Parts: sequence; structure tokens; C-alpha cells
Amino acid sequence: WGVGSVKFDAVSQGYDYYGTLVNTAARVEGVGNGGQVLATRDLYARLEEEGFDLGCVEVTALGPQPLRGLDEPVPLYQLCPAALRGREFAALRLDVENDATDGTTATSIETHSTQVDETPELLLARLVKRQRDSGPLYDHLLRVLQFMETLLKTCPMSWRKETVKTLLKKWHVHPRHPREKEPVERTLAFDVVALIGRVGVAAEEARRVAGSHSNGTDAASSVALSFGARRVQRRRSGGIMSVQSLGGVSPQ
Repeated sequence: WGVGSVKFDAVSQGYDYYGTLVNTAARVEGVGNGGQVLATRDLYARLEEEGFDLGCVEVTALGPQPLRGLDEPVPLYQLCPAALRGREFAALRLDVENDATDGTTATSIETHSTQVDETPELLLARLVKRQRDSGPLYDHLLRVLQFMETLLKTCPMSWRKETVKTLLKKWHVHPRHPREKEPVERTLAFDVVALIGRVGVAAEEARRVAGSHSNGTDAASSVALSFGARRVQRRRSGGIMSVQSLGGVSPQ
């Protein structure tokens, strides 16, 4: 949200827009599917501040998404008219894979061909290294990883694969392409790490949002809206705005 910088381009002999704002808008548009309306958290907050009537719009929090050329994942929302709430869209067209938050295109491309000795722990470290206080966050998520591994080992492999696959889809994380002769257990371990990295970054962002609000109620609302901690319904202008999350699944 804001105004981009307009400059004369000597090559094209015309005026063009420059700046992070313009780049962000282009990247958000690029990851969306046909007919899908996406908005950043900043834009959504500005719409609320200006009293924009969202009573007939269903808003789905997609969580922080890695966008090419930007240092930090950008929290996105999907906006859909209530009359079309049953419409389903494919996963966002992210052009990066598990280590998207690395931010270096070359590294992202080469990861799958050259880093054959990489471990899940190294992948986790790379996923969180751009976050504030990445050291404590890594230590915390490493304990979460150990907990998840212990929890999943008590279940049949078929159930583990299906459950992780469902969670990856809901959090818009690309599954790992198995390497040649790679054990299923190892492939699954990388997928779990990618999932933990995505959710961990979202949770850390939610914690910062909560801490930035002096009013506890406003903070709780911001966290819920940003990352779908729960389903929220607001009555506004005689209508209902429904906010849902794609961030969770209950195993059957």
C-alpha cells in the first residue's frame, strides 16, 4: 500500500514505476490464479482503517508467502465475494520450493542438484536464517521437529505421508522431489522440516504483531486475522465477514 516512484527510463524512452511497493504488487499478482483476488496484510489493514465495507467478502488468511525478490515472506489474504465462497483455487503459483525463504535465486535453483549431503537440520537453519533472533527460533523449531518425528513414528507410513501431504497443501509448501534411491523416511523428514519452517515463521510473525499492539484485544484480532488462529466472524454494515484459515488439519 502506498505510492511508487515514477522515473523516466532512458532505454524504453518512457516513464515506469520503481520501488519495493511496485515489485511487491507485481509478485503478488504473479502468484495468484485466474480470477483469484489477493491482498497483502498492509493493504487489508488500510481497507479496514478507511472503513471499506467487507461485509459481503469472505477473507481467507494464506499466511506469509515467499515472493521472489523480497527479503521477507509477505502475509497474504484471499478476497472472495460471499456469493462465490464455494469457489476453489489451485495452490499459489510460487516459483520456489522448500527453501524459498532463502531469498537467493541461485541457491534455490541449485539446492536440489548439488546439496546432496544436506540434512533436514541444515534446511531448517536456512529457512529461518533471515528472521529476527534466528538462533533462538532455530533452537525452538528444532525441538518441535524432534517432537514431530517422535509423534509420527508411532503411525503407519501411509498415514504419515498422507497427513504431511495434506498439511503441506494447506500451508502452500511444495513437497520435496525424492532424490534417486532416497528412502521414503528421509524424503518425509525434509517435508516435515519445510512445514515446520513455514509454520514457525508464521507463528513468529504473529507473536511480533501481538507484541506491537498495546491493546490486548486488538493484538489478538490481528493475530487471528493474519494467520487464521481461529475462525472469526464480524458483523459489519448488516453483513458478515468470514475469516478462515488454511493452516490446520485434523487427522482422521
